[in-house]
Amino acid sequence: MGILSLHSMNRAITVSLFALLIALVSSSCEEIGPNIDLGGPGRDATLADTTYVAATVEAPQTKNVLLEDFTGVRCKNCPLGAAQATSLLALYPERLIVIAQHSQFLNQPYAGEPDLRIDESQDIETMLAPVLGKPSGAIDRRIFPGESVILQASVNKWANLTTQALTETTPVNIYIDRNWNSTTRNLTVTVTVHYTGTETGENRLSVFLLEDNIVAAQLQPDDEIDSNYVQRHVLRQMFTRFNGELLVGSKTPGTVFVKGFIIEGIDAAYNANELEIVATVSRSAGSFQVLQAVGEKVVQ
Repeated sequence: MGILSLHSMNRAITVSLFALLIALVSSSCEEIGPNIDLGGPGRDATLADTTYVAATVEAPQTKNVLLEDFTGVRCKNCPLGAAQATSLLALYPERLIVIAQHSQFLNQPYAGEPDLRIDESQDIETMLAPVLGKPSGAIDRRIFPGESVILQASVNKWANLTTQALTETTPVNIYIDRNWNSTTRNLTVTVTVHYTGTETGENRLSVFLLEDNIVAAQLQPDDEIDSNYVQRHVLRQMFTRFNGELLVGSKTPGTVFVKGFIIEGIDAAYNANELEIVATVSRSAGSFQVLQAVGEKVVQ
């Protein structure tokens, strides 16, 4: 009886050691795929992701300008930046796109008020640094002649730099198609990028979801808090990573990229009638310059 027990024990140990060896070999031989840029939280393998060369090269779109206003609810001068952005939108309603970036600095929400901060806004601010104060404006994420930084803390410069950017041309056309399900609150977006010129460096596609006209308390220049302040063009979520999705392949006239994204179950607190999709294509190797920006309302 003792001999049989010892034999059984030895057999069990042998089987266990063999199983462990197989596990170690299997784990050490596991195939590791390439580091593929899947584009962030909104990427879905079932959605569009294709590249082709069009039979006809499109005429270039009119160049639109992206103004990103880095702002904060506890920044008493930030309403001045928002007012400047609103004035510029009135001047260029068809050609200017504004995104309010609520990064961390001076942005702790007041008690009972919505928190407008998101990680992507902070990541974008860090990417475009240095930040010399708030409000700071990034116009097409570029350094203009005579300037040394992307983020302009002087609100008075925004108009002149925007005017300069409006004179530029774009090598890329962007189109947005969207499908909004009001029951599930799923938002599917397909972005088509058609190159009309040649880009030799890296380009990235970024897709943003904004909400306009959010009532949230804001510190004012007179140090009073306006509890009925209307926050405009607030970045709520991104379909891509903060720095966009890399457009892999040659980018010559006629090259077309089609990318699909989805955000499922958009927060019920967001007003669908105030939601807007913004898509941009920008450089990412030695420059963050935005080549084109377009916007589309979720509910029309």
